[in-house]
Amino acid sequence: MGYNALTYTYLVELFPFHARAKGIAVFQWWGRAAGFFNQFVNPIGIQNAGWKYYISYCIFLLFEAVFVWFLFPETSNRSLEELAFLFEGEKIREEQQKRIEEEVQESRAPIPDNASDKESALHVEHSKI
Repeated sequence: MGYNALTYTYLVELFPFHARAKGIAVFQWWGRAAGFFNQFVNPIGIQNAGWKYYISYCIFLLFEAVFVWFLFPETSNRSLEELAFLFEGEKIREEQQKRIEEEVQESRAPIPDNASDKESALHVEHSKI
């Protein structure tokens, strides 16, 4: 499991555009707080508790892994539009669906009623879709 620069890619996929900067700022704040803890608190814990301190550290890592596994939504093999549908309300989803259907209807090339199947296929093949 790699929790490195891919976190920014995941956050860009996860947050809608209007909330992306604030979400990444919160992520940065907590990342810096964790860095501070690792730099200044861990040595004190190791000095006072020795190897037993690692048990608490491992328990917290297990908590993080379980948290990520169950609460982070899966984003692989989905477009950004599909991800937006996961997090936005039904009203926005219906509006987007209506817009998509209108665009598809507008961009369809007209096919004459008397055209055979072969002519229809050629017509679609050569039209700009």
